[in-house]
Amino acid sequence: MTVETKTVDVRPGGVFHYVMTMPNGQAVWGCWTYREVARSVRLVFVSMFSDPEGGLGRNPWTAEWPDHVLNAITFAEHDGRTALMLHAVPMDATDAEQAAFRAAHGAMEQGWSGTLDQLETALAT
Repeated sequence: MTVETKTVDVRPGGVFHYVMTMPNGQAVWGCWTYREVARSVRLVFVSMFSDPEGGLGRNPWTAEWPDHVLNAITFAEHDGRTALMLHAVPMDATDAEQAAFRAAHGAMEQGWSGTLDQLETALAT
């Protein structure tokens, strides 16, 4: 898939708005609103599926997806490299939304890992 950035404002209250285009042409919009930005230490943001204007959208694959997810990424040095830990929890989610979120853990791990692997490759060149 390709990712196109619409807005990037990395500061508390700032927004990252983007669209992912799947190989079949399906466009999936997303939006992050930053809560905390501590350079090289921690990044906290609320993520959601969005529409092209940045408003709330729906997960195209899972109807019971939570509207908002609180994410915290921490960075730390480990053996001369940067270790990244991502923790994500649904916000104000129903039992069904929490179950859908838990069920998608493997797919989310694969997506984040694949993205970070690509970043590692890009930074190495």
